Amino acid sequence: MIALIAKIFKRKKRQNQRFIVDNHDLIIYNPNAPEEKEIVDLSLGGISFVYVDNGKPLNKTFELEIKIGDDFHLGKVRVKIISDIEISEITSKSQIIKRLSARFINLNALQEYELRRILKKYGKEFNMG
Repeated sequence: MIALIAKIFKRKKRQNQRFIVDNHDLIIYNPNAPEEKEIVDLSLGGISFVYVDNGKPLNKTFELEIKIGDDFHLGKVRVKIISDIEISEITSKSQIIKRLSARFINLNALQEYELRRILKKYGKEFNMG
């Protein structure tokens, strides 16, 4: 019982609330970029997306662009990969599905403002349960 209570108190609280966003387009500027990808969640700190692995690893840092709706365009932002894990496999098509989480690197003031604005307008709170 004591170990359980200690584990609960040691759990790190997420620095930035995550949001789910609909009606988006994700462009990755990397020669090994996957074609099929979908944003899982977005926060002021970073982004998570799932993709179909094409067998070519992404660089540890790369640029991406996020477009949401008709009126939001974050522009190119640099990200650093935090994790890139396999989450499932489609055996009939020989495809591996991975989830990549990345942290934004050096957002400028305008990009941070735009990101806050879009999360407020389009974001739905991500509930971890």
